[in-house]
Amino acid sequence: MPVPSMPGRPSRRLVRDDVFDGILGLILDGTLAPGERINDADVEAWLGASRTPVRDAIARLERKRLVEIVPQRYTRVAPLDTERLRQHLEVLRPMFLLAVEEATSRLTAEDKAVLRECRARLGSEATAQEILVVARTVGHVWIDRLANKHVSQLVHSLGFLVMLHFVQNPRELIGVETPTPLDRLVDAGINGNTEDALTAVDDLIDLLEERLVHGTNDASEG
Repeated sequence: MPVPSMPGRPSRRLVRDDVFDGILGLILDGTLAPGERINDADVEAWLGASRTPVRDAIARLERKRLVEIVPQRYTRVAPLDTERLRQHLEVLRPMFLLAVEEATSRLTAEDKAVLRECRARLGSEATAQEILVVARTVGHVWIDRLANKHVSQLVHSLGFLVMLHFVQNPRELIGVETPTPLDRLVDAGINGNTEDALTAVDDLIDLLEERLVHGTNDASEG
């Protein structure tokens, strides 16, 4: 299992949360690829954590369907399943639209400052990895303003799975005409325009679905 050589646990947080964030980060940045086995001892050594918080964090990742556990056999990053991702997008669309409709008017000055930073990072020179980081940050801005925490948790979980696909297939994010739906979503948030934000989310999900299909077809042709 590939893990960073330097200890990764920050101070003053619950250990299980540190472990969860650490493993999640390795999955989302592609260090741990789909199908990669996760070794408890490696995680314990990397984060300086005991077995219990490591197992708690891995169980939490399993509940989010990012990790598969087969007792007595293996723990591994969940393999990508294109059909399942399509189903997740079908559920994610109305949930994120709800988040945007409910939360756009609640965005704070601090939220809008974060969105302006994100906007500055987007552009024709942005790499796929940079786009993914911005997309995750933008999603958090709206989701964190949701009053309904059950919807918030569901959107987080589905978003992780969709993002994982594009981490492993970054070329699917390149070559999109500008301004992209993500650009327009960020601009709508900065301007507090709920209607424009809803349209941008719909277009963004359409784009992800299209890229998912085209990526699958390209892979099968190759």
